[in-house]
Amino acid sequence: MKVLILLALLISNCDLLCSDGSSEQPVEQQAVEQDQEKVCAICLEELGTETVTPYKCKHQYHSACADRWHQVNPNSTCPYCRAEREITSAEPEPLREVSSVEPESSRLREAADHGHEAYPNRLIEAGADPYTLATALIWAASRGDIDIVNRLIEAGADPNGLATALIRAASRGDIDIVNRLIEAGADFNAANSMGGETALMDAARAGHEAVVNRLIEAGADLNAANNTLGYTALLLAAQNGHEAVVNRLIEAGADFNAANRAGYTALMLAAQGGREAIVNRLIEAGADLNAANSDGYTALSLAADYKHEAVVNRLIEAGADINAANSDGRTALMLAALWDHEAIVNRLIEAGADLNSADRNGRTALMLAALDGHEAVVNRLVQAGAR
Repeated sequence: MKVLILLALLISNCDLLCSDGSSEQPVEQQAVEQDQEKVCAICLEELGTETVTPYKCKHQYHSACADRWHQVNPNSTCPYCRAEREITSAEPEPLREVSSVEPESSRLREAADHGHEAYPNRLIEAGADPYTLATALIWAASRGDIDIVNRLIEAGADPNGLATALIRAASRGDIDIVNRLIEAGADFNAANSMGGETALMDAARAGHEAVVNRLIEAGADLNAANNTLGYTALLLAAQNGHEAVVNRLIEAGADFNAANRAGYTALMLAAQGGREAIVNRLIEAGADLNAANSDGYTALSLAADYKHEAVVNRLIEAGADINAANSDGRTALMLAALWDHEAIVNRLIEAGADLNSADRNGRTALMLAALDGHEAVVNRLVQAGAR
């Protein structure tokens, strides 16, 4: 989440970053300063070994940060200074001569960037150390090259690299590489350093059902939570609308009432997003209908707040508390009235919602609708007996 927020800020402030004003620093100076700080220019955390410098400016980033940036920035310019990519041609550049003192990991990275698939073989033949081979393995997994992955595993890549490579492959949905890494002994419960996410979490977020299934079969921890917002694999799948993955995780025994650090359960996230099929599946599984997040919102109040009429109907049918109030004292009816959700107001009235309960400021649903000029809602509430 932190990375995504920073990416959004980078996008929204691109004019400032690219300004022709006097405050602009030369690209070379920016690169030097960032190199001195040794931090990723996207997430602002310390750089490790898994870094890339794909732009002419030579700014460095975590590989995962750069991948996410490219997903939201189709122009693939540097998020820090908007410099263009170093390689603009689809054809791989010739491999330059390698200095005997150049770090092997740098040579592997260059080989991967330039598409020289034979280069890892040369390093293997030269007796590269396991750590260097693991670096190459991570890059090969990130690019979906099963042949290079096989060769590097057989050559003795460091086991710690297998786990990172597994997370990369899982996030891509590359079932062949996932299978190979698990067979080779990769730790399928290892978490990355950027957010504490496991291979199962990344696969669940992206909806890679086959990978999720394989990790479950291998014995992955279903209820592990990341260390940013406390999301489990099931929470990520529910939030992103991956019904098949939600089904598989529930079948495997994932805790469907687990909540993230803000108190959101899978049912709340699905209700907030209008994921009707997932809401239905969680209800069938026995999810707590009336659990509330840290702000006191239940799945029903979230569905009403976000105008998801079908989800409201399903939750009411399932027996959700229609008069539960959030930390501001507002019920689902008040929220629907406030936001002019006439159909939901009508459904809640039919279900027997309390028409005259008041929030912490003493305002009823009728008052909230009247204050915002929602005439149709006001008429319906008055007709139902609100005062």
